[in-house]
Amino acid sequence: MEEFVVPIKDGEKPTKKTPDKSTWKRTKEKIARHKPSQMPEFPKCNHFTGAFQCRTLTMRDVQKFHGLFYKRPERQHQNNFILRNVEIKNVQRRRSREHKTKEKSQLLRTTKYFVKTTAGDKVPVCMNSFLSILGVSRFRVNNITNELKKNGEVVERRGVSQEREVLNTKNQYYEFYQHIEMC
Repeated sequence: MEEFVVPIKDGEKPTKKTPDKSTWKRTKEKIARHKPSQMPEFPKCNHFTGAFQCRTLTMRDVQKFHGLFYKRPERQHQNNFILRNVEIKNVQRRRSREHKTKEKSQLLRTTKYFVKTTAGDKVPVCMNSFLSILGVSRFRVNNITNELKKNGEVVERRGVSQEREVLNTKNQYYEFYQHIEMC
């Protein structure tokens, strides 16, 4: 059986081929997960004046805003984009309700949604318009805003080993007990 061996020239080091992670199935799925599944939809609501100005947007504004969101198909980048175009305020005044049927938790905060136009202005829009332009669910936006208010930042925890954190705490306890026994 013959083997083909390429001789190494003088002054060269044999190197192992570096892996190209962009061709891996896992990486391709990760990128596809955060790419747009559909084209942006023009807002169907009739808000023209007042708190929401959905009808003042043009299709060019909608396409540009959609394109900026999906410019980088990374979850953390998209979460930050959503947070830049959302304004979260805590509710300042509570009013008593006369006809309470169930004890529900009252609204803790209000969220305002904005779309940046080609001129650079931020136009306030309703939640349905914001979600239809970006093509995301309201649960994703709610989870992002909840985590921001709860923790003060939005951190991606996907792919982080939970066992590593548990092992670190166990090692800290073990080292602490060894330190006490030595004293």
